[in-house]
Amino acid sequence: MKTQRVSYRGYEIQVTRTLVMWRAAIYHSSYLRAVDWTLVPIIAADAGIAEIQAQQRIDSALDAQPPET
Repeated sequence: MKTQRVSYRGYEIQVTRTLVMWRAAIYHSSYLRAVDWTLVPIIAADAGIAEIQAQQRIDSALDAQPPET
């Protein structure tokens, strides 16, 4: 199974090749908000597209929530 990792806005995106598709997972540090990637899985036919979708999910989550105090 091929796996790629990239950091984006403090999160780690892990893109893994499954049998027929690429799946992206998003991991956060303890000081960052969790970004849900399990309820609606990030799946694409291309690794680059899966990474872009994960970045968009992070952007949406960070833009939608007010900063923590």
